[in-house]
Amino acid sequence: MRLFVAIEIPKDIKDKIQRITEKLKSIEGVKVSSPFAMHLTLLFLGDDKNKKDTISKLKSVSFKKFKVTIEGTGFFPSEKKINVAWLGIRKTEQLVHLQGEIARLFLDEKKYKPHLTIARIRKLIPKDKKKLIEIMGLFREPMEFTADKFKLFSSELTPLGPIHEAIETYPATNL
Repeated sequence: MRLFVAIEIPKDIKDKIQRITEKLKSIEGVKVSSPFAMHLTLLFLGDDKNKKDTISKLKSVSFKKFKVTIEGTGFFPSEKKINVAWLGIRKTEQLVHLQGEIARLFLDEKKYKPHLTIARIRKLIPKDKKKLIEIMGLFREPMEFTADKFKLFSSELTPLGPIHEAIETYPATNL
């Protein structure tokens, strides 16, 4: 079982995203992420070594609720060679602070690139690549929500895709 720390995306935002990602399903080689599993990863922890210790460590994280803005689109590793299609997350001081607090607890020094993965791509022919880029362009309007908690999740990989389960919730402090 793998663990990760994330902020859940509210249902109304997932519904907006799904209305556009449905159009991606017609492109061969594109596997659309389930909107039900959509989340903003703060830190991927990997295989569960000591779940109780992880739960306890995360209780020390203190943060105030803040706005999260979803804006812009992109591709990993690049638009030239597309493996992942994503929606960008505005990198605010509050988001960077929260992610940094969590990363320090687990001695993680990787650069943080906040995003929502909306599709994984195996192979595209040129006309389908053009269609993918056009559909991604439909994400014009920024979407915003309030992050007032984060969660520790487990993730089990299955043939139908990953199954995420919330293990613990950590609410914002009212300081």
